[in-house]
Amino acid sequence: MWPFRKKPDPAPPPRAWGPVDTLFATYVLDVIGHLTPEKERSVMSMAPKLRQALGTTATEWRAVVAEALHLSATIDIAILDLWHTNGDAAKAAGTTLTPDAFAGMFVEEYSKDGSRVDVWPGDALDRAKARIARRS
Repeated sequence: MWPFRKKPDPAPPPRAWGPVDTLFATYVLDVIGHLTPEKERSVMSMAPKLRQALGTTATEWRAVVAEALHLSATIDIAILDLWHTNGDAAKAAGTTLTPDAFAGMFVEEYSKDGSRVDVWPGDALDRAKARIARRS
């Protein structure tokens, strides 16, 4: 379902999520502006333990996640662009894309072998930045 394609029948079994996947989904929710204040306080308080557990040098929770997952400097642009693009596609299809559903889909797609979620051929990055800027 990225962006909104028909699922194969039968659907492949879902990948088992671990704590890092949940943490990455929390990161995605924060980037799109849908992380609840309670969840943000919770994850912020966990930053020192996350840093230690994930073996990072970063101290702020988002930086810990980015370092642990080796996220690129353009991951936030990929997240925002796909949030808007897929939200628009859902609206055009007469449905709604919830932030939690998007975060789950993003983590799943990003985690797939050969994922091109954060790959920017040609002027794709500039076009994504422009689409985001039009929304601001």
